[in-house]
Amino acid sequence: MKRIIVLLPLLVAFGCSSDKKESAISRIEIDPSELVLDEQDTRPLIATAFAKDGTVVEDVTLVWASSDSEIVSVTKEGLVKGETFGKATITASAGGAEGSIEIVVNEVEPVSIGIVPKTLRVPVDGTLQIVAELKSANGRLLKRRNLEWTSSDPSTIDIDPTGLATGRKLNATPVTVTATFGDLTTTSSARTVHRFAQLVAGDRHTCALTLGGAAWCWGSNAAGALGSEGARSNLPVRFGAEQAFSELAAGGDRTCGVSAEGKVFCWGGGAAVAAVQTPPLHSLTMGQGHTCGLTDEGKAWCWGSDSHGQTGNGSQQETAQPAEVKGGMIFDAIAAGGDTTCGVDDAGKAWCWGSDSMGQLGKSSAGSDAANPEQVSGGRFFTYIALGSAHACGMEINGAVWCWGSNNHGQLGRGTAGGSAPAKVSGSRSFVALAAGSGFSSAIAQDGEGFAWGENNLGQLGVGDSRDKNAPEAFTGAFRWQQIVHGGSHACGINVDGLTYCWGSNDNGQAGIGEDDLSLFAATIGYGQEPLGAN
Repeated sequence: MKRIIVLLPLLVAFGCSSDKKESAISRIEIDPSELVLDEQDTRPLIATAFAKDGTVVEDVTLVWASSDSEIVSVTKEGLVKGETFGKATITASAGGAEGSIEIVVNEVEPVSIGIVPKTLRVPVDGTLQIVAELKSANGRLLKRRNLEWTSSDPSTIDIDPTGLATGRKLNATPVTVTATFGDLTTTSSARTVHRFAQLVAGDRHTCALTLGGAAWCWGSNAAGALGSEGARSNLPVRFGAEQAFSELAAGGDRTCGVSAEGKVFCWGGGAAVAAVQTPPLHSLTMGQGHTCGLTDEGKAWCWGSDSHGQTGNGSQQETAQPAEVKGGMIFDAIAAGGDTTCGVDDAGKAWCWGSDSMGQLGKSSAGSDAANPEQVSGGRFFTYIALGSAHACGMEINGAVWCWGSNNHGQLGRGTAGGSAPAKVSGSRSFVALAAGSGFSSAIAQDGEGFAWGENNLGQLGVGDSRDKNAPEAFTGAFRWQQIVHGGSHACGINVDGLTYCWGSNDNGQAGIGEDDLSLFAATIGYGQEPLGAN
């Protein structure tokens, strides 16, 4: 006990020594007392702390600060830099005392100007911030100058006084962007490009959503699925209506879009663009002739063809009037394909309704359609589900994929055996995304590599040949993918560089590659693309 009594005051005394030192400071002086810098010049400052009796207080921790760090910056060691012309006050403080110095930064005359990035690719309906670098005679970068920006074709690329460029339309002809400061002028060639955020595919057409919410489509337009003029297009064409969307969906020969407010518009199937009277919806999905979506609270609504009960309203009567799916389930995900619909509820259970011609409802035995949701057998829990024309696949939280239904082309990914009950796809890979087409399936692995299995008579698997595969096989090419979608016999994807590719059937231009040739491997869609990192 004696040791504790003796040492405790010593410990307290040592702990307070630093505080006492700083409390003894009465003033701080900075050397030099005044300073003028040129832009981008640096200079160390020295601050000295004094006690009331005029003695120097040693080993003081100083805090440095600038009144305007965009004009003069200062490090914790007191090194100042003239960032751009103007004035700023630098302070050094400790123990309640403070010293300061006003620093003037002289403007330096620039001698050169250049635009960055060197290669300009402006997304249609998107923006690109362009910067003009002004440099001094010694090569230092100069800031805060008012530049004059111009575009040779504002109808294609518009540019505001800050250098923010906006892509107005797709144009294969380059546009000249000019930046001017006094007598200094620089130009750069700029192009508008496609940059899609979402892809969807119907039987013989494909649509994509730009970052700005505009819809572009390509392929068959015989029933108006492209929403534009002409019978078909093998290059992306802008959706005719001036409507911004937050998401798209496609199925059969129809397309739908959802506005930012959740309002649904549909076109195709021989009909013009029309608003559908639904509550606000998201996660829109389309089968061969029906459409479904989810409300914010997770209720499913469907409409359209109902010959097999695929709208889930219990009537099996075709209806153009959307109605809530029976059963009261709350869904986290929903998917439509062929004449079937499936959903994953908020507990991860899978439910399906509609046609069960090939066991795609996931019941213990195939053949009996369901006009109301029925739980998929096997007790698996899924995070996502995808539907082809007569098969379904679900993805577990660990990335394992299970499929059920028709397996006439190996689309279940487990050899040649069919089955109405879910069975795991061959292999031990974990996947993060899933897609299903007419008789084929695809998935994206955790590292972004794409795999496909099933029907491949038209190269829709993208593996470089036209033979069916009954187990997952890697796509041809060293691409890494962020999204894959399936149409009737074609597929498209967006890779990690933001480029869109399509492959497979292309008899109506649905691959969007500017010609109608079959593609057995991923081919970039028509003109107007560059990787996100291109410069």
